[in-house]
Amino acid sequence: MKWIDPITGDTLEILIKGRPGQPESGGTMPRISGVRCKLKEKKFSCWIQEENNKVSRNILGKFKLNIINEGRKEISVYMKPLLPNGVELTNEVPVYFQAYNGEHKVLTFKLKLLKVLTYH
Repeated sequence: MKWIDPITGDTLEILIKGRPGQPESGGTMPRISGVRCKLKEKKFSCWIQEENNKVSRNILGKFKLNIINEGRKEISVYMKPLLPNGVELTNEVPVYFQAYNGEHKVLTFKLKLLKVLTYH
């Protein structure tokens, strides 16, 4: 999905991974896997690389977040994950950092399921 401001040329692009209809087995839930944004002189791309696709109480989910600053100015990034109850996220980098022009940051995360979630 892509939105473009016709006056400024600023853009927001959201990349989706997965299938809209779930097959009985082997399917993946649709989810945001990347974002591209251009706002005046600031431009960046970020995307997720999943290292495994199963998460349970015994198996940690592992993924990397890639961020590339493609603009002319540095960008400041502050990450505040929105997690459901019973899920813990650990990372090996600070939640606030700066990326300079042309810099590619790779952040490693682990996702742990603390309890089985049930919905009624």
